[in-house]
Parts: sequence; C-alpha cells; structure tokens
Amino acid sequence: MSAAVSKHAGRSDQIGALTSLLGESGQPLPPSLLLQDACSPNTTARLVSDVLDDLASASQGSLHPLCWCSVSPLTSINPTTLFRSVLTSLEHSIQQAHDRARTDTAKAVASGSRGNFRRPDTSLDYFLWKLGTLLDTVDARLIVVIKDAERIRDLWPEHVWTAFCRLALLVGKPGKIATVFISTLPWAQYRTPSGLTVSHQPITLRFPRLTRPDVLSLLALDFPLLWKSYDSSVQAAQMHAGTSIALCKRATLAKLKKANSGDQVSQDALRALYEQFVGVFYDSIKSNVRDIEELRTMSAAVWHSFVVPIQTRECSTADLQTLLLASSHLFRDVIVRLQTREVGPREWTQEARIRSIQASAARLAAAKAPQAASTTEQAEDEDASMVDEERKFDEEEWLEREMAALDRMRSASSHATMSLMPSLALIPTFLVIASFLASYNPSRLDVRYFLRDDSLLSLSSGASKGKSLKGGRKLGPGRGRKAGAGPRGRPAKSALRVTNEDGQTENLNRQQLLGPKPFPIDRLLSIFQALITESAPEMSLVYSSLIPENDLSASNVDASGDRSTLWEYRSKSLSVYSQINNLVARRMLVRTSAQDKLGTSINFRTNVSYSVVAVLAKRVRFDLDEWLWDWGASGAGGI
Repeated sequence: MSAAVSKHAGRSDQIGALTSLLGESGQPLPPSLLLQDACSPNTTARLVSDVLDDLASASQGSLHPLCWCSVSPLTSINPTTLFRSVLTSLEHSIQQAHDRARTDTAKAVASGSRGNFRRPDTSLDYFLWKLGTLLDTVDARLIVVIKDAERIRDLWPEHVWTAFCRLALLVGKPGKIATVFISTLPWAQYRTPSGLTVSHQPITLRFPRLTRPDVLSLLALDFPLLWKSYDSSVQAAQMHAGTSIALCKRATLAKLKKANSGDQVSQDALRALYEQFVGVFYDSIKSNVRDIEELRTMSAAVWHSFVVPIQTRECSTADLQTLLLASSHLFRDVIVRLQTREVGPREWTQEARIRSIQASAARLAAAKAPQAASTTEQAEDEDASMVDEERKFDEEEWLEREMAALDRMRSASSHATMSLMPSLALIPTFLVIASFLASYNPSRLDVRYFLRDDSLLSLSSGASKGKSLKGGRKLGPGRGRKAGAGPRGRPAKSALRVTNEDGQTENLNRQQLLGPKPFPIDRLLSIFQALITESAPEMSLVYSSLIPENDLSASNVDASGDRSTLWEYRSKSLSVYSQINNLVARRMLVRTSAQDKLGTSINFRTNVSYSVVAVLAKRVRFDLDEWLWDWGASGAGGI
C-alpha cells in the first residue's frame, strides 16, 4: 500500500481504513461503504481503484480472491445496462483470477452450471441469482464500486439502488459481497421519492479537504511530465517569439538572458521554480477551486504560459517577481473561462501560450538594450549573426507551417466546443434557468426576487427588515438593497458551520451542498415568466405576439403592451408545457411526483449542473450568479 499512499498524499488514514475493511481475506466484507468526498470525488474514485487493484493483485494466489468492478449511474442509467455491466465485469475478473491455476473453474464460470441454468433477463431477481451462482462456483469476494453515487436517486429505480445497500443479504452470501458508494453527499441526503431515509445505512468514511502541504505534494507529482513538455517546446517558443538564433535580430539578441533560460535551464532549477509557482497559484485560487483534478488541470494550463518568458530567454528562473507580473492575468482568466467550462483545457492552454509568446516578444522589442557588453558577449553576438541562410529559411518555413496548423486546430476545437454545448431555443433555455433557480433558491425569497408589484413586498423577508424599496429595480435580487450593502448570499445564523484545515468557516447547510430540491410546476412557470419578461424583453415581445388576439381582451392588456401580462398567458400555453416535456425527455428536468398526479401537484427537480446552466445563461446574457441565493458563500465557490 506504500505506492497508493505516495500517490494520494493526505489520505493515509482513509487508505488504512479501506485496507482493514476490504483487504483481510479471513474477515467478512461489510455490506456497504459510503466514501463521502465533497471536494474531489473523482480523486477518491481513483484512490479506491488503486487500493482495490493492489488488494486484488495480492489475493491472486489465495483461496479467496478479490474481484471488483465499478459502475456509474451516468453511464448505466437503467437497470438493464447496470446489471449487464456489473455481471460482465465480475465474470471477467473471476476468469482472469483463475486463468492459470484453475482453468476448469474459469470455464465453469464463463459457461455456467448445466444443472443450474436460467434464461437471462433484465430483472433484479436474475441479477441476484447470477451473483449467487458466481459465488457458488468460485469462493471469491466481490466488491461493486458505484461512482457518482448521488445520482442514483434520480436515475435508478428505488428498488434497485436500495438493493445495492444489502446485496450480500439478498443474495444469501453474507460477508462475500460489498458495495462501495463514492458520493459528495452524506447518507442522510439519500432519500426515497416518498421522503424516507433508507434504513440500511452503510459505514461512512469521510474524506475532508486536503491541507495545503498535501495539495502541494500532489501538484509536485506533475512536474516530470511538465519538464518534458518544457524541454520539447523551447525551440517552438523561440521561433514564434523571434528569439531563436536564426530568426533573432542583433538588437534583440543583446537583450536576451544567457544563463538559466531557454534550453540552458536545468531540471533542478526548473523544479525549484515550479515549487514556488504552485505555492503562489494555490494560495490565489484555493477559495474558488476545491477539486484536486480541476486544480491540477488549471495549474498545468497556467504553467505552460508561465514559463514562456524563460523559454524565449526574456527572463531566467531566478526572476520570480517578473514572471508573476507577466502572468498575473492568467490566474484570473483560468477561473473565469476554464473553470466555468467556457473553453476546454487544450484550447485555453493554446490561446494563453500564444498570447504569452506575443507579449514576451513585444516586451523584448520595447526593452532597452544593455549599455555595455563584454568582449566575450560581443563575440557571441557576432557568431549568432552569421548563421547560414539555409537554417534561417528552414525555421521560417517551419514557423509558417506551425501557424497554419495552429489555425486549423483552433478552428476545429472551436467547432467541437460549440457542438458539445447544449443548444436550446429561448423558451427552453429560460425554463432550464428557472428550474435551476427553483431547485437551489429558497421559496421564501420568491416574492422579493420575482414579484413585480412592490406593494406586495411586505410579504417578503427583505421588506420586514425596514429596507427602502424606492428607487431600485422593478424586479430581481438587487431590489430593496442599498448600494454597497455587501454580498447578497449571506447564510442563516442557525446554519451548521465547521472549520476546515485552512481555518475557513464552511456552512454545511447550503443548498449547493445538499443538492437540488423539488419544486411544483406553478413555481417553475412563475419564475420562468418573471425571468423571460425581465431579461429578454425584445424576444419576449416577439414570442408573445404569437398569442391569438381573441385570448387577450382590452381589460387585460393596455395600450403599452405590458410584457408581464402577455407572458402570463404565454407561460401557461400548450407550447411551454411541451417544452417542459422535452426537457424531461432530455433528462434536463426530472419529474419527482407520481405519474398519476396531474395539474398543479406535479413536482420537478433540475438535473443539470451549474456549468451547463452558466453556459446557457451567458448565451442569453443572463447574470446567473446575481440571482442565485447563498451560492459559493464563505469561500466555497469551487465545489
């Protein structure tokens, strides 16, 4: 387990607990485990994979081999694909474990027992029977790992995901089967559609946020690959910046660094600079990013542009302050564009690197040449200026091909990014935004946020505090708030708070951590009407003009064409209900009420993440963060 501990710094206690629970061959397996990691569930999934691989390798020669598989509700969204994936993976693992020593047993596992045959089907009974058959054939220990476990509540049927909590009991093989849930939520949030908590509670192992030294040690593991990337891209950076020996002018050559720059940088010197860089980078974005995978991706993306002045020989590895000043804008841009998935990591890295090379070339052109130079340096400049024309022509030709390839790659990446983004019309877009706000905003603030009549604001919590309602907006979260009054998303005084390792206070009762909550369809339509009336006035008039004239009387619509009154009819039309059904079919909305319920008793819940809604909101020029209540408060915006 030493290899797993070294790869996952700060998780030695959790690795030891997993090993003691799952690694003892003579000890029965627990029915289920819940690994709760609110910050980096993907990192925890990789940790579990490494631990189980080590345990399976160590148990290959034993009488009780360990076989495991992993599934995700995002890829196995129905029981048919779920059961097929689990059974296929376990059969393959058992066959591999007995491929050498027990060939006859492996063949029996693959073909099944002749005396105990059953026609395959997609029912839970067949799945349980097949697991029992596998354990009757081979005395093995089976572990099923479920990633993204918080999504099983709305994607899998209730009788399926509750059965995974007690597979060993249902199969009749206690201590032989275990289920490991990897989730961002505690088990108290795993409720059935009826609102009851599952009675079979698994053993919970909590993975808290890593401390600063642990995060820096994890980032240090990326340096070998970054060093190879630096060494292979030095020549390209110098050619693009015009600082290579063949393309550099004599006036620019006198401004270049000679030692600890370009290809004269040693691995140890660059490692020391990288350790300083990751420390500054983590301190800058730790309040916005908590996921370790995102942190490593963003750190590597910024690093490729951070070292450009060293590659172009503008700076040396000792000029840390100069490098930070040249790349300070990247620390902000990586949060604004890369973390929000506006662009992909590869596209962002290419754009930032090209801009850094251009900025480095511009700074070198504007810099003043040194006053005096030694005789040796003058001789080197003379030798550099006498480069043969053939090499210069080759580098210029290479540079032209490289620029053409970059243009083609940028165009292809842009088309791919646009094709992957959700494409919706105006009405479905605002329905998705309204459903997201209804799932995460408290209903007690609907009057203050979405009501257009200021005379009714006495019902809201904001008016009860004596705030002035004059001179503000007619609609939205800014109404009734004085200028410079501070942030809107203030958690309640009774909210549960804990202090993490960095000394920051976290509110654990925020809806962002608890997940989306259901809402009635009337609330969805009311929020949708308010948003599309306020945020898309020109388009709302176009859509509202489609209403038949006999549906609007003169008493209902005045001469000025009130958009709110128009959309009061439009928001409850058949086309809007059809769009809601389409969103349910695309799994962007989830219906939580029973199918036999109709009318206003229908409840929904949003099924899209913040990153998707942010992209849709940006396309219609809607400020999503301004309308979200208590989202990312207390420095937890990166979850």
